[in-house]
Amino acid sequence: MESSSMGSPQERSYREELVSTVTDDQFGLDGAVIRPVGRDTQPVPIVWIHGFADSFHGRHTLRVGRLLARRGYTFVSGDTRGHDMGALFGWSASGPRYGGSWWEELDQSPSDLDAWVRFTAELGFSRCVLAGHSLGAAKALYYQAQRQDSRVLGLVAASGGLGASRAEPERLALAERMVEEGRGHELLPWERWHGALVSTSARTLVSSVRAFGASAAGPLLAGIRCPILAFYGGEEASMGASAALDDLRRMATSAQVATHTIPGANHVYTDQEGAVAALIAGWIPSFGGLNGSSTKFAEGPNATRGPPVVILSGAKDPWRRRTRCPARGPSLRSG
Repeated sequence: MESSSMGSPQERSYREELVSTVTDDQFGLDGAVIRPVGRDTQPVPIVWIHGFADSFHGRHTLRVGRLLARRGYTFVSGDTRGHDMGALFGWSASGPRYGGSWWEELDQSPSDLDAWVRFTAELGFSRCVLAGHSLGAAKALYYQAQRQDSRVLGLVAASGGLGASRAEPERLALAERMVEEGRGHELLPWERWHGALVSTSARTLVSSVRAFGASAAGPLLAGIRCPILAFYGGEEASMGASAALDDLRRMATSAQVATHTIPGANHVYTDQEGAVAALIAGWIPSFGGLNGSSTKFAEGPNATRGPPVVILSGAKDPWRRRTRCPARGPSLRSG
């Protein structure tokens, strides 16, 4: 892992570093660590996973991370192999290794999240809170359901979750036929299905429905045992946010789930990043996340009772392009 410092610790209450890690199947991923400066560091860091067509450096992600760092939390934001629209991860014997939101296979996402949880452990933290935004929320929930990772103290799901991956039967049938014909890497028709932010390759759609679809959600969520915090913005009603939170509370039968609505917030929490940071920072101590403490989570007037889950949604910055860094290990180089 390599890093390079962004910003001046003398001028800010946080310090930022560019970092990288490598997955167990040899995908190089870039990220950032935002650390508090000039105050005590909380013992539980937050690992943040971006959403569809987004990246570790989405503006809303960095703003939330900086605000959490000012509250004493170390914030790790990491790319997945699904960052941006498309990405090239090098070459193998069979040809190029494509990624990005158009070409990732969602059932491989646990390898990406494991790489960032491991990276965070190598920073000296024994446990972390794993947070996901939009599609990243589904990945975080799927990861914990599959891995039961004891290093994950709690989950935050922002504006997303399992069961959200749906496709019109005709579209799914076309994707499955393309995969069977050896055309799984080809993009589904744009004109018919609303363009680039909805279309993906045929293989990506099939893997999304298989891993995150409605039929898979119930058994996966029932297996999660750590606390979950789930929230969405008050302006996200058109995304079915209320029904998604109801489904989460109903299906995550083994977890403490807390749900919340942030009034006036959109999908990327524009001008409401402080409310997001305050909600997460207030939730972590509620289940004993800090120094073994156990205090009641202060639920606001827009909260809905249930076990703790946080659902965060990802922004879409298709112009961003990241490069691969093959280094691996816990060492940091700061300027």
